[in-house]
Amino acid sequence: MTRNKILIWVAFLVYFSTLLSAQTASDATFLKAKAFSGPNVNSAQMKSEPPLLSSLSSPTFQNTSFAASIASQAIASTTTPISPKIASISLSFSIKAASFTRSLSAQAASNPTVLYKSSKVVFKPAPKVLTLDDCLAIAINENRDNRQSRFQAIAAKAKMNQVWASQLPTANLSIIQAKSLDSGNSLSGIKEDSQDVTISETLQTFGRYRAQKNGAEANLRFAEAAREQSEIEVAFQVTRLFYDLILSQRLIKVASESVDQLNLHLEQTRKLYNAGDTSRFDLLRAGVQVSSAKPQLIKATHLYSTSMKDLLNYLGLDPRSNPTIDGWLPEELPPDLPLDEEKALNMAIENRPDLKGSIAAVEGAKYSMETIRKNLQPYLQISRSFGLDRGGHQPYGDYRKQETTQVGLVFPFLDSGLTKAQTQEAGAKYQQTMVQHEAALSTLFVELEKAISALEESFEVLASQEKNVEQAREALNIAEIGFKNGSKTSLDTLDAQLALTQARTLKYQALRDRAVAVAQFEKALGLTPGTFAKKKKEKDGK
Repeated sequence: MTRNKILIWVAFLVYFSTLLSAQTASDATFLKAKAFSGPNVNSAQMKSEPPLLSSLSSPTFQNTSFAASIASQAIASTTTPISPKIASISLSFSIKAASFTRSLSAQAASNPTVLYKSSKVVFKPAPKVLTLDDCLAIAINENRDNRQSRFQAIAAKAKMNQVWASQLPTANLSIIQAKSLDSGNSLSGIKEDSQDVTISETLQTFGRYRAQKNGAEANLRFAEAAREQSEIEVAFQVTRLFYDLILSQRLIKVASESVDQLNLHLEQTRKLYNAGDTSRFDLLRAGVQVSSAKPQLIKATHLYSTSMKDLLNYLGLDPRSNPTIDGWLPEELPPDLPLDEEKALNMAIENRPDLKGSIAAVEGAKYSMETIRKNLQPYLQISRSFGLDRGGHQPYGDYRKQETTQVGLVFPFLDSGLTKAQTQEAGAKYQQTMVQHEAALSTLFVELEKAISALEESFEVLASQEKNVEQAREALNIAEIGFKNGSKTSLDTLDAQLALTQARTLKYQALRDRAVAVAQFEKALGLTPGTFAKKKKEKDGK
């Protein structure tokens, strides 16, 4: 059986190829002139050819894809035998269009620069100076995750409008001109034309429209919650990256001052060595300490550079920019933080957008399942149409007016199990959203506990470093004076310098960790990081 089908297809292809090659030289010349000459074609030739070829001779035919489409539609719709010249045009231009598309795809695949240039990506330049407030304001509008979430909310709102629009009446206007051609003579046949306007309305009964509307509203609430959650997450990441940059600046300063201090100690040691007051071992050890401190300065400098690139990328700004960071690590804790666990939990349940989104997702899945269940319920259709028809043998007859009113109750009683399968799918998605809601609740508890724990840890670490810097600086002064007087060794001075560097580093690290912990705690509460500090500024301003 399969072999017979293959033979039939081969015979059909041979026959079709014969038709394509059967065109005469005069037909080919005529088609070439008619396809590419456009308005220059002789009017007598235009009248003697069928309307199909007249459309092919228009200037629009110069567009390869459009020409291929016209010819393909002609072959599919005509009731007369296919002219070989028409078929050849369709085949040749379709091949050219496909070849052109393949060449572009191959060029883009072999050279990614083609895609980059065609996308016309233009990065927004960064301001010369960036503060934390500037970064948060820019991130709301320029961050790509925020932009995507806004478009998702816009799409959800448009979907809700579609549900509303689907219940309103629709109107269609149709203008049809038809000609049944005689295969023996292309100029003879029956011509007809008609113009119709139809207004129809479908009334969804038994609560189907209400379920669709409620589901669309739930999806909109989910999209809005996702947008809000994205803004909070982006604000937290921007705050963290900004404080990382501030920390990098402080570490650069600490490392630079440490190198300068060690260089001074090296010079003093060299003078004492030249005077015979210290050993060569102390001089070598002082030089080694200078060399050991330089990598920390190099690392801190590169850390600042990479953190700057990460921040600019997250803000959606030009990563090649090099703005100045203006900010500080907060020395004081924002007031009014709800450190009580019960109070914090109640605030998180009330404010967290991911929890609101999971509730909206559950509601949307429930209404979607309800909508599908009503697929087999009856609905009412009302339509009113107005038409004008004329036709017959040439010349055309007079128009005939037609008016039709239809009112019907449609009862879809059998769909071969489609509604049942769709209901099962919707039920599974509903159960999935229930699990996601449970996960959102669990995530809320975990993130809140971790945020409170990180906040308490940062308090303890910072408290342990409060007076450490002052003590380390005083110890260094004593060691340097003693080294000059000969009562302290070079090792004592170097140890004191190392202790001061470590104390300053730990203090700045603790300040950064506490600032990030506060931002993380606000995020866990469902608030934008910086909310409590902003409230303090507003109170101070009043």
